Amino acid sequence: MRLYNPLNAYLNDEKKIISARVSQIDVSKDGLKHTRPFVITRAFNQLEKVTNLGELQAAIQEGLLRSEELGLFTSVIVSLDKDEEAIANGISDAVRVVVRCDESEHRKKYRIGTSFTTQGEGKAEIGFTHTNFFGLGDREEVDLNIGRYKDLSFLGRLRFPQVFNGSGNLTLGAYLFGVKQISDLLKEKAHGISITNEITKRHSIAYELEWRNLMNVNNGPKDADDASTDQATRRSNLWTQSSSNASIKSAITHVYRHDGRDDVIDPSRGYFFRAATVCELLIV
Repeated sequence: MRLYNPLNAYLNDEKKIISARVSQIDVSKDGLKHTRPFVITRAFNQLEKVTNLGELQAAIQEGLLRSEELGLFTSVIVSLDKDEEAIANGISDAVRVVVRCDESEHRKKYRIGTSFTTQGEGKAEIGFTHTNFFGLGDREEVDLNIGRYKDLSFLGRLRFPQVFNGSGNLTLGAYLFGVKQISDLLKEKAHGISITNEITKRHSIAYELEWRNLMNVNNGPKDADDASTDQATRRSNLWTQSSSNASIKSAITHVYRHDGRDDVIDPSRGYFFRAATVCELLIV
């Protein structure tokens, strides 16, 4: 991806203190196909706070990086010009910023594959991703897993980027009939919804509402006294029947994280810290 900051090759320490204020941010529509212009303006919102060329250079660079994070463009080029109208009105250091983005043509991705457990159970995996359907830099993902015993797992996610404070993401999720084995005897069938808000890069809050149902691994719920079941399965049936088969879980999670690494992919120094606080309510 090509990113261009016009001040990188121009500024030295003396020029950085020259007064400059951004009076206008224009987004060129020439390279846009689906993205709404305010999504790009929001990525460059730090331009409104600059007072000199040094701050302008840093704000442009931050806007370029945030535009890159959207994953929508092949290039983002920034150009600067004097705002003659604002200068005529007495703002001598007024600067007009023009942002041109060339949008990528690749918006859809398909995934298909299979996996096997150590017990030899197979699973088919199908996935689909669509980007920028609403023109908001959004990302839609659907994953479908089909396993043994007609077990079906569906997961859908809808993400809106840079919603909170111009940086935090909003993610909506839903899953249906997700199946996971929680012991040698029992498996859990669940469906639910979730909402995750990234308030800042360090803080996020998530809410999850889930409906769960306990079932035996070998089959569905059976009578614990059924003579056709072995002793282990009877214990499983007794456990399932002694508990409520259905339950509802409501949980709120706060996550704090701090990344002090010099490189996220291949760090040579620094540290990463993550702490989560969970408040959970179970209704049976």
